[in-house]
Amino acid sequence: MTVAAMMTLGSANVSAWIPVQETGTSLIQHLLNQINTYKTEATAYAAKAQDAAEYVEQNTRWIRTLEQYRQALIQVQAAVNSFGMPDSAPLVPVAPNYLVAETCGKALDFSLESAFKVFVFNPQADVKEQQMQICVNIRMMQNRKYNDAIDFLTQTVPRINNSLTRILKIRLTNNDQGTVQGADSESLRTANDIAALAQSWEARMKSYDAYIEVMEANQKVVAQAALKGDPTKQLISDMVKTTALKTALSVK
Repeated sequence: MTVAAMMTLGSANVSAWIPVQETGTSLIQHLLNQINTYKTEATAYAAKAQDAAEYVEQNTRWIRTLEQYRQALIQVQAAVNSFGMPDSAPLVPVAPNYLVAETCGKALDFSLESAFKVFVFNPQADVKEQQMQICVNIRMMQNRKYNDAIDFLTQTVPRINNSLTRILKIRLTNNDQGTVQGADSESLRTANDIAALAQSWEARMKSYDAYIEVMEANQKVVAQAALKGDPTKQLISDMVKTTALKTALSVK
């Protein structure tokens, strides 16, 4: 099998690489399927190749790059799956106050300005009001986490797809050394970018979870105060501080 024949066979996969209707989690799986297919074919071609050693070396580098893509996308997929969003979920962001009244009580005097304010337990203040404020903080952070996931699936993942498609087209244009080196360099940069995007998004998800965990811990303190009276003498050292988390999340 000649180099030209291999490139022709590879070129047939370019149109199949571009998804038509896939979005979100389905698009991630589509990209993985395409990478796995192309990597398998490239490996098979290399095994049958009778051409110059230079081509075999180039093809081996390309297979290695495809594996880097695959590993980076697996990382993205794992981060998305950890959020628990089903494939059929509509990828539509929600309002910041979505389900706040339904979850925390319609009587709550809610405003965006009051959301995410630093919670400091006051045993002399109204317990129900403090519970409501914590509830608002939790619900609002859940909405922010959800919207961040939607943004990642609808904007970042398609950008990844476009980058991979562009690189694949360049890589299959010809087998000139300059083309191959340029595509390989761009491929490595893109694979690193994919991994960095996934890590950044996963870190934000963990920050949201940490904030929610803090609020839930504070909710338990308030609930105990409602049942047993002022717990500050015994629990003040255990009271979770939220200021650092609030700053880290840039909550406004």
